[in-house]
Amino acid sequence: MKRLLSSLAFALALAGAAQAQTAQGLDGRWEGAIDRPNGSPLTGVFRIETKDGKTAGVFDSPDQGAKDIAATVERQGDDVTLGVPIAGMVYTAKISADGSTLTGAVAQGGGSVPLTMTKKAAASPPPSTPAVDGLDGEWAGTLTTPVGDMNVAMRLVTRNGRTTTVMDSLNENIMGIPALTSRNGQKVLIEAPGINGKFDAELSADGEKLAGMWDQVGQTFPLTLEKK
Repeated sequence: MKRLLSSLAFALALAGAAQAQTAQGLDGRWEGAIDRPNGSPLTGVFRIETKDGKTAGVFDSPDQGAKDIAATVERQGDDVTLGVPIAGMVYTAKISADGSTLTGAVAQGGGSVPLTMTKKAAASPPPSTPAVDGLDGEWAGTLTTPVGDMNVAMRLVTRNGRTTTVMDSLNENIMGIPALTSRNGQKVLIEAPGINGKFDAELSADGEKLAGMWDQVGQTFPLTLEKK
């Protein structure tokens, strides 16, 4: 789905952590919502760790299933700069007096948007919906597009009255894109807001196939998923 993503350009470029001299007071997980002009906000996460006198950072885009993108970390007084060089993205911010909030703007491709990030103790739980009956398990199929075939999978798990859905783009090794599932009779809708995609399908009578259309950023393609 690389060419179909309606997202920030960094979503698919994965690399290891970048290292810098010690940047005091930034270790931890920093999370914030990045506004997009043509889509729902994306959750952005910087994870920063100092070890052996070196501060290393990585960037995650959990809504798009991307993580461990190399990031740079700098601090001068209250001024903080976090960069994702491979994507041409730079976040410049000021850290609050209590060290729990970064307030600034993220720039990429000649544009910028305000961004506030807060230090989190742990990752946010994945989104879920009220329990959806009869769909738990892994569903896999091939999406045929003008740029080539894409092997995709949907994984659904229901626990404690809630259904969690994630989507995998297997060709690109992008796993765990958060999605939301709803069902009305045999009609099933799976939406992945982070990549502006949705799958509008019908469940077969035997409950083993989902056949319908995948829609993403104005492009629509047939897709059939089979339960594995």
